Amino acid sequence: MTTTATDYNVSLIDAQVTWVSNTIGYMEDATAGIYIYNLELTKNKVYNGIFKINARKYNGMPQIASITAIEGETATITDGSDKAPTVMTASVLDADFTANLGRQIQINSVTVPNSGLALTENINLYGSSPYTSVSNGSTYNLVGYPFIGSSSSKTFRITSATELTITAEANDEALGTVSISGNVITATPAAGYHVSTSNPYTVNPTGSATVVQEDNTFTVTPTENTTITINFEANPSHTLSYTVSPTEAGTVDLGATSVKEGAATTATASANAGYKFIGWSISGTGASLSSETDNPTTVTMGTADATITASFEAVETNPIHWSVNGTVVKTDHVEANTAITFPTEIEGIPAGYTLKGWVVEANKIDTPTNTDPKANYVTSANSTEEITYYAVMAITKGTQGSASLTNDEITSNITNTACTYGTEKTYNDDVEGVTWVASVHTDAANRPWMQMKKDDETAYIKITAPGTITEIKTTITSANNSSGGIADITKHTAFSGTLCVETAATSNPSGSRGSSNTISNNIITINPTGTENLLFIQVSGGAARVWSMEITYDASTSTNFCTTVSSEPKVISVDSKGYTTLCANVPLDFTNATSKAYKATVEGNTVKMTKVTKVPAGEGIVIKGEAENIPVLSGDADDMSDNELVGVLVATTVEANTVSVLSTVNDVEGFYKFSGTTIPAGKAYLPVVASDGARMSIAFDEESGTTGVEEFKNSGTEELKSYYNLAGQRVAQPTKGLYIVNGKMVLVK
Repeated sequence: MTTTATDYNVSLIDAQVTWVSNTIGYMEDATAGIYIYNLELTKNKVYNGIFKINARKYNGMPQIASITAIEGETATITDGSDKAPTVMTASVLDADFTANLGRQIQINSVTVPNSGLALTENINLYGSSPYTSVSNGSTYNLVGYPFIGSSSSKTFRITSATELTITAEANDEALGTVSISGNVITATPAAGYHVSTSNPYTVNPTGSATVVQEDNTFTVTPTENTTITINFEANPSHTLSYTVSPTEAGTVDLGATSVKEGAATTATASANAGYKFIGWSISGTGASLSSETDNPTTVTMGTADATITASFEAVETNPIHWSVNGTVVKTDHVEANTAITFPTEIEGIPAGYTLKGWVVEANKIDTPTNTDPKANYVTSANSTEEITYYAVMAITKGTQGSASLTNDEITSNITNTACTYGTEKTYNDDVEGVTWVASVHTDAANRPWMQMKKDDETAYIKITAPGTITEIKTTITSANNSSGGIADITKHTAFSGTLCVETAATSNPSGSRGSSNTISNNIITINPTGTENLLFIQVSGGAARVWSMEITYDASTSTNFCTTVSSEPKVISVDSKGYTTLCANVPLDFTNATSKAYKATVEGNTVKMTKVTKVPAGEGIVIKGEAENIPVLSGDADDMSDNELVGVLVATTVEANTVSVLSTVNDVEGFYKFSGTTIPAGKAYLPVVASDGARMSIAFDEESGTTGVEEFKNSGTEELKSYYNLAGQRVAQPTKGLYIVNGKMVLVK
């Protein structure tokens, strides 16, 4: 056959049309494949006999443009069924490509490379429309026809592609995870686990794929949809032990002593007096440390037992004693000429007191004072000699807290990003009572910042808080995102006196907040010296952009500052009915007392009394009993968090008719609206009044041993037949209902 189209009479035996797309397709007989070009044929038609064809040899195979029966010759065209393709591998096709030109071939488990459409290094894939397309990285069973393409290239035309799915999973996600890219699975064991050596993977259905493993990578060749399960198992465990050098220098605390291969635990060294920690070393195949100098450090276990060694060296130390309430409760041995760490929490503080600071012996406070001696507090010192520091304690009421204004919060509160210069906007933190008012702008990236500029009365930041502002931290850059400095943060010129912050802790911060930069180190700390809860700040020179701010505030009040709390029993006295309120400056222990102590909660117009035995200092309580001495409590107190009684250690002014006090009216004990303005020292009150403006009755819980008001008895007999309603009003002719008679609740029927 020539390369020029010529008419031929040919004998066809079972030549079947196996694929058609518009006017092109393929016909195949027992000996060769024929390319159909510009000819409309019907798929599965089978030709037998002598036919006239117009054909040429094109790229190594016959190409026909027409086929007709020859008059007088035997020729039949019948219907056939789909012909099964010849199944072979890509490598076999590549080796004998010419012999298979135009034949319908099926090649299974072809993963199309991401680098381009290729069946093998020598064979291209041809799958653009109208032929079946495939995706790079996916795996298919392909049916198609080999042909010689342009530039004499070997090409496989895809006429059918069945995508095969590969599902990758772990036998237990707690032991490890798997990921898949194309037909490659990567296994990542969790710490302390590995891919099983005896059974690394499972194929389901069985035989649906072949898998080639290389370490924790698995290449999958599926023959049908398949699920590959990677099997993880625990690493073996090894023993971790420690030594100390020199042996008397200290101790080591290990987070675990049996550790799996590849897993981690911690090691913490503690130096004995006269030594300091200097470093770690470790022995054991494959074992490692996160740091040889950090304490604690992280130990990662290798493939065998390991020993970690903590090394110390002798140093000169000074004993630093910490005395609480007259007793040394802790002694630190601090290296000479190094900084002493002052505790912020320590054992031994009496119930109801808080630690306020530390003083030297010359500044001990044996007689309580209501003035904070903070000028005498020692907050930093070096170890130069043996010394004792004494805890200053006080009874503290109220809250301390902090509030933050972050850049994100500024963003979320801005509704108009094109803010006019100087416009005030308010930002509410999630801390109740804290507000921020500032001039707000945005930069080119639409990030908000608060403007501060010298002598511009609209360019200040105003802060209000529930209590004294004790610290301000702000993230700041100079204006225009430049690296130039700005002057100290100072008071705003539009305001005067102590309302303003006078000085800043640092000056000339620099840094950029350009479109691709962020602030990391430009944090200024301001420590106001006054007691204000309202502050204004600005810069005294240049201009600044403030991107975030955090304040710390103190809304608490403290009384009874001392270094020693009295241990003398508290003398109590009661009224004629055996009741009183009390707020003591020492914690009290009613465990063995004749009298009983109660905390109070308000429910409507009833005050519920709950018995307590161990009362912290500064708490308001109700006492029922007799005059006696109550010992000072040693140890923890009862929970008083729900106590609504307000105790006062000093005479306290209140607004008339806004609080209730315990008293007797018409021989009826209860909490009555207080018309006065001063609560005496050592007493307690309720910060509410009855809804009807009269009396709140008293009820004892079951554990207190009394109920209702039956225990409020009148010792006399002059009122035996006097009736009072529950509002405390005398009733001459009682009808049906509840009444109080001689301090008892009586039901009249």
